[in-house]
Amino acid sequence: MFARLNVMLPESLKRRLLFTIFPETSHAQGFPSYYNRCTPEEIRVLSEQHGLTVIDSKFYFISSYFSFFFPLYVLWRGWMVCNRLFWGDRAAETFSYALRRH
Repeated sequence: MFARLNVMLPESLKRRLLFTIFPETSHAQGFPSYYNRCTPEEIRVLSEQHGLTVIDSKFYFISSYFSFFFPLYVLWRGWMVCNRLFWGDRAAETFSYALRRH
């Protein structure tokens, strides 16, 4: 969800929001988003298409998004719990794969 939001919002608005909420990050954060085929399933399929096999995977369902405002953070966590119930690993906020070349 956050990645989709990141793609949809204008870059200038995202930077203004980010640096207003977290001014200490202005030297190291903020980048244009080019997300495309970035769900766990899409990455697995792309990996296999390029001769790689997933030998381990980790899915994480917690992040610090919206931690700056506790009520919004609680809503986000509730949203993620519901998403995980319906979408399983596809709802992961972050994930990693260990890959091996065939």
